Amino acid sequence: LSRVAKPDSLSVFPLKEIPSDVASMMGDMLFQTAIEKIDSLRFFLQLLWEAKLIHNNKYIALAADIEDLGKIVGGWKKGLLTKLPPQTMGERKQ
Repeated sequence: LSRVAKPDSLSVFPLKEIPSDVASMMGDMLFQTAIEKIDSLRFFLQLLWEAKLIHNNKYIALAADIEDLGKIVGGWKKGLLTKLPPQTMGERKQ
């Protein structure tokens, strides 16, 4: 195994070879999926709480964690959008 060349990075293919519009679309789709899953967590957590299947203290703790997670993912998405090269109008829907 020592004779096998190590890759420069752990990615499957170098990010330099991905066109910026494709990378942007992939990033938007990934973040949108993550945001939708976080929203689903919020919804089902509230259902559990309203049905009195979890205690108030547990609901408060989980809701705070989910809120923090949403802020983190939102910050990553915002960071990605600000670091990508500017595009002409109509190419990106936010």
